[in-house]
Amino acid sequence: MLDRALIRQLYHRSLTEIQKQVRILSNRREYDARRQEAIAFVDPSAEWQKPAHDLRDDGYAFLPGIEQPHVEAAVMACRQVISAREATAERMKKKFFMQLLDDAALEAYPDILRLALDEKALATVAVACGRIPYLQNVHLLASLPGTDILEGSQNWHVDRNDSMVIKQFLYVNDVGDDEGPLGFISLKDSANVRGIVPHYLTDEDMARYVDPAKTIRVKGPAGTRTLVDTGKCFHYGSRVRKTRYALIVYYNSGFAREPRERDWGQTFVRDWQWSPLQRRVLGID
Repeated sequence: MLDRALIRQLYHRSLTEIQKQVRILSNRREYDARRQEAIAFVDPSAEWQKPAHDLRDDGYAFLPGIEQPHVEAAVMACRQVISAREATAERMKKKFFMQLLDDAALEAYPDILRLALDEKALATVAVACGRIPYLQNVHLLASLPGTDILEGSQNWHVDRNDSMVIKQFLYVNDVGDDEGPLGFISLKDSANVRGIVPHYLTDEDMARYVDPAKTIRVKGPAGTRTLVDTGKCFHYGSRVRKTRYALIVYYNSGFAREPRERDWGQTFVRDWQWSPLQRRVLGID
């Protein structure tokens, strides 16, 4: 027999699916236009084709890192934000990390948003997902050491709030075992998690479906960049023994269960110079 907590989760999942479909139907013209526009980036000779195919087929892709000037600039900008904001930033609902980035910091350090709107990364997502993505948000997270008891998103889960959820992770400091590498399993392995399961699964739960040895743990120097389809790939984060800093860029379809988190056209962003693709991703075209 299903317990009450799982029944509630299943109810909310079903409601979420209905609400997503209603939003798509209510905005069908724009939804279809974004799918049609993505075709323009299907270019076999373009350098984003391999990571796009990796993201589509495997659920993740690695992007060029600190050797790229715009990546190095974003890392340096994030470090300046950390120095200025860490002492006064508030913890989010999840007590194991803090969000350090606000609109004032985004405006003061434009290299962060330029990284989020890197056209090669956007083209990668567009080709992999078959639609122009929407920039949901950008967070600079400090993952904090805590107890050995894992909570919430420190456990395995997928992001179910949209039909398309892609995250770009940029490490701002070097990440080894102590800094809690991002952990996930591939699209193929995630498909083995079948049946009715709770939103969060423990390591023991996941081991019933997938060999723990198949976990991909992303370790690397500052500037390491990874795209992960977190809407389909089971993943976990913030299992740290030492503080880890990461910039996380959230892309989705723009037609999630709830209204768009950010209306970029009502912020300072609307007055900056962007390409047509970047404007579409911002929703200010």
